[in-house]
Amino acid sequence: MANSLKQSIPLESMIGKDDRQLLTVRQIAALDSCSEKTVYRAIKAGLLPVVRVGPSGKLIRITKAAHMAYRQMGGL
Repeated sequence: MANSLKQSIPLESMIGKDDRQLLTVRQIAALDSCSEKTVYRAIKAGLLPVVRVGPSGKLIRITKAAHMAYRQMGGL
């Protein structure tokens, strides 16, 4: 699964200066009343872009703007 989640996008290109709130996969799942696995599926499918953080880039975060755009597309 790790290889399929490498579609990270630089944070600066995704959001403006006023919208820097990053959400975890768990938070997205709670907001959308779905499982974390469903969120990971959306990420793997390229429907929900991620920001990789941390020294190794293993931590996945989703911008609030990316989540709202995904919801407007009809996701989750």
